[in-house]
Amino acid sequence: MKSFFNTIKLLYGERNKFLWFLMVVLPILTSLFMISLLSAETPTNVPIGIVSFDDSVLSRKLERVIQANPVLDVKIKCPDLNSCEKEMQAGRVQAVLFFPPRMEEKALRLEAPIISVYTNAQSLLISNIVLKELRVTLGDAGASFSDYNLEDLLFVEVESVGNPEGNYVGFLGINLIVAVFHLCAMLIGTYLASWPFRTKRVSLWIQGASGSRIMAIFGAVAPGIFIVWLEFLVLYFYTHTFFAPIHLSQVWLIALGQWMMVVACFGMGMVFVGATGSMRVASSLTGIIGGPAFAFAGQTFPLLAMPLCVQCFAYLLPLTPLLQLQSALLLGPVGLLAAWDSFLLLSGMAAFWLILGTLSLYWQMGRQHD
Repeated sequence: MKSFFNTIKLLYGERNKFLWFLMVVLPILTSLFMISLLSAETPTNVPIGIVSFDDSVLSRKLERVIQANPVLDVKIKCPDLNSCEKEMQAGRVQAVLFFPPRMEEKALRLEAPIISVYTNAQSLLISNIVLKELRVTLGDAGASFSDYNLEDLLFVEVESVGNPEGNYVGFLGINLIVAVFHLCAMLIGTYLASWPFRTKRVSLWIQGASGSRIMAIFGAVAPGIFIVWLEFLVLYFYTHTFFAPIHLSQVWLIALGQWMMVVACFGMGMVFVGATGSMRVASSLTGIIGGPAFAFAGQTFPLLAMPLCVQCFAYLLPLTPLLQLQSALLLGPVGLLAAWDSFLLLSGMAAFWLILGTLSLYWQMGRQHD
C-alpha cells in the first residue's frame, strides 16, 4: 500500500492544472452544456403552408384536422406553389402541403388522390417530424372521409415510452454524455499513462513504486478511473431525472456497466501509450478512434444497416455495448435480458483492454528504464 500511495502522490500530487481540467472540468462542463441545450421539449407548432386547388368539404376538413395537431401550425395558405416556395426559402414555413384539383371527387370515386408534401431537406430533423405527423394525422382522418357532415375535429395525442417530457435529452443528450466520457476516459488514460515517458521520469516512477512496474501502473490509473467513473455516474443519474424513474434493481447494472466502460477506455489509452511510447502519437490515435465513435454506435443510424466492417469496428469500442445497455433499460424490466448481454460484452472488453494495456505499458517501461 505504501508503494501504491507513493505512486499516487508522485503523479497526482503535482500542481498539474491541465490534468484536473481534463479529468474533472472538461467532462462535467461539456455534459451540463449538452443537458441544458437538449432539455427543451420536442418542437410544437411547426409552421407549414397549404396550397389548395380543391375548395371542397374534404379539403376544409383536412385543414381543420391538420390544424388540430399540436405539432403542426398552418401559418399560410398560398395561391400557388411558387408563393409557398418563397415562404420556405425565407424560413417562415418548414413544409408545404399541396391539395390537388378535384381531390374530393377522386376520393369519392375511390381513386386515392395524391396529397404532396414539400419539405426543406436542409432541416432534415424538422422535415421528418412534419412528415411523421402528417402521415399519422391524415391516415387517422381517412377513416371519417365517408361522412363530411361530421364537424368534430380529430386530435392527436403523442405518448413517449421512456421519455415522458418529450425532449431530446432522451434521444441524444444522455447518449452524448456517454460519448463525452468515452472520449475523455481514453484521453485521460493516455495522459496518465504517458506521464513518465514525456517527463523522462520512468526510473523515478518505478522507484516510487518500490521497483514494481505493476504497482506503478496501478497507482497511476486507478484513481483516475475512480474519479471519472464517479463523475460519469452522478451526471448520468442527474440526466435520468428527465425520464421515467429507473428501478433500483437496475441501478447496479448501469453503474457496473459504466465502470466497465471507463476501465476499457483507460485500457485503450494505455495500449496506445505502451505501443508507441509517445503521448503525441497516442493522443492522435485516441482522437481518431474515439472521436467519431458515436457515429458508429447505432444511435443516429441503425447499426445493422452499416457495412460488416463498420459493425466490427463499432463492437471494438466499449461505447457501443454501453449505449445498448442503457437503451434496453430505458424500456424497463423487459429490457433486462438484452442489457445483461451488453454487460457481459462490456466486462470482456474491460478485462481485455486493461490486461493488454498493462502488458504494453510494462514492456514500454522496461524498455525505457533499461
